[in-house]
Amino acid sequence: MEKFRSETPNSSSKCDTEKGICTPGDISNHLNRRNASGRFGEKKAKDLSALRAGYSAWCGFKENPETYKHSSLPYGKDLVGNNLKSALTTIFNDYSTDVVADKLAPALNSQRNEALNSVVGSKNPKIRFYGVSESNDFRVAYGVAQINLRYEYVNFTLEELNIEPGNFCVIHNQIMTDKVQKDKIRKCNTNFKRRRSQLHSQNCSQTARKESKEGKTYETGIAINLEPTSLAINFSSIPAEIQATVQAMSQEIENSVPKFTPRPFSKYLNYDRETF
Repeated sequence: MEKFRSETPNSSSKCDTEKGICTPGDISNHLNRRNASGRFGEKKAKDLSALRAGYSAWCGFKENPETYKHSSLPYGKDLVGNNLKSALTTIFNDYSTDVVADKLAPALNSQRNEALNSVVGSKNPKIRFYGVSESNDFRVAYGVAQINLRYEYVNFTLEELNIEPGNFCVIHNQIMTDKVQKDKIRKCNTNFKRRRSQLHSQNCSQTARKESKEGKTYETGIAINLEPTSLAINFSSIPAEIQATVQAMSQEIENSVPKFTPRPFSKYLNYDRETF
């Protein structure tokens, strides 16, 4: 972890900052964002669990301890508490084993995790900020249930609540489940993968050809950078007849628009029960 202070030995499993509280879920998200390579692996998991040293090799705090500020923790404050440190150490020690690392990222590929995040994101979108809502746990559970049980989790949930799913609900969920399974089988086909690779190569070559002619149009940090002098218009080179015509047209357009008429203010009346 980047920087960990342990001045408060009796702190709880939450880290109290000066103006806010970060929950263990916030800490986990913070550590996941620090994993910029996108590979979880055993080595990365052990790096994330290196709380005993105070920080790990990929931490910005090590380069500049005096001015470093956390980018994704509340108000940039440090994590505080021996209990929190011990709890996180235990969690990441469990996730740094070979078996768990292979399940989380087989062959150093996090595509499976991204698929789960996509489903959970459809139930719990980040733009709505359900993190402080009581429905957050239920929304995440819905996403996990959809991955494990497909759309039939709706039927099982209703049955647990002693609610009859209904014929149309069961049929719809079965259709959606069959669609997901058929798509999975279709995408596992060798011809589908070959065609997908071919289309990707065509798109890359087409983009390269266009960039060689027009320059890069889509890139991180790209913007329209035009010289101010190139935007200046030399009106002296425009004939006087054209200038007069343009000015007459502009005047005609301005005259066709009705003038602004302010709305009159209503007279303020005090409420009187006898009057009204």
